[in-house]
Amino acid sequence: MRLSSICLAILALLGVLWPALGHTQEGEWRGGPALVSTSSPALVTNSPREENKWLRGKHEGWYFYNDEIEPEPEPEPEPVPPPPPMAVPQDPQKPEAPKVVEQKAEPPRPKPLSTDWFRQHYDEVLKRAIDDPTPENVKAYLFLQRVILDKSTNFAFAVRSAVYSEPLLDENTRIPLASAMRAAVLKTQRANVEEAFRYISTKGGIWFFFHSGCNFCEWQYPHVKKFCDTYGIKLMPISQDGKTIPAIPQKDVLRDMGQSKRLGIQVVPALALAIPERAEIIVFSQGLLSQEGIEQRLLTAALDRKLLPYEMVESIDIFRRGILTPDQIANAPQDEDPVKLINYIRESLKKSWDLGGKTRP
Repeated sequence: MRLSSICLAILALLGVLWPALGHTQEGEWRGGPALVSTSSPALVTNSPREENKWLRGKHEGWYFYNDEIEPEPEPEPEPVPPPPPMAVPQDPQKPEAPKVVEQKAEPPRPKPLSTDWFRQHYDEVLKRAIDDPTPENVKAYLFLQRVILDKSTNFAFAVRSAVYSEPLLDENTRIPLASAMRAAVLKTQRANVEEAFRYISTKGGIWFFFHSGCNFCEWQYPHVKKFCDTYGIKLMPISQDGKTIPAIPQKDVLRDMGQSKRLGIQVVPALALAIPERAEIIVFSQGLLSQEGIEQRLLTAALDRKLLPYEMVESIDIFRRGILTPDQIANAPQDEDPVKLINYIRESLKKSWDLGGKTRP
């Protein structure tokens, strides 16, 4: 009795487990946990076939994931260029309009034997005579040269006539060109220059900068001394090293206390014009000069600084009479009309002096 009960229980258990442990109809093994609890044989998976499907792919080995390989993207097709526009058929009965070709007008030919004509043909005639010196080519060049010389002569005669008829253009009106008259003018100018130096002597004196070891200073001093004694200009020797030179007594020497440095003197001997009433010192010479050079430098400095009266300036600086000043040239009218420009030049020259030769302020 007890044995039969045990057998029935075993048969009942096999009836429950067999479907999960057995083979499918296709002969494949079905495995997996079909029984969850012995006390509840009815709690099994929904479908043993789906649950054990991984066993059917055991032959795939490591590739049991069986991931699908994504295909490579196909290259995008190149854009097809648009077709060219179709030609519009023209009406065969309507003729095409003729194309108008603009013809450039030829520049006017220069007048024969004019300056423009010579500019175009002179080199050609000269090269022909040099490269092929036949009598005809050489004569052609010589005749051409003769015409040029004749035109130059005619132009010179015309210039002379224009100058003689216009005092403002005649250089003889400014400064006489004849030897005798020119000598008289220069003699008068020299007297006016000497008067200007005597006028300067009343306004200031000359500082003579030197160095005891300077040979040029020894040679320069006698000329400076003579010039100052002639026109009564006070002379003040200033030594850069405090020592003197044989021509200057030691008692007359002043020591340089920085004056040459402040005045920018770089070379000795040097000369400076000191004007007390204007509190101004003008360096007008550096280096060795003759007495004539000293006079010219001093006179130029006086004219540039406007130290002389206007009447004295006009009698001294005679070569500036009758010329256009830089301001007059800069203020010329900006006009393309040459007549207006010529009238401006004429009126500007008249302002410098009148026909009688008397200068105007």
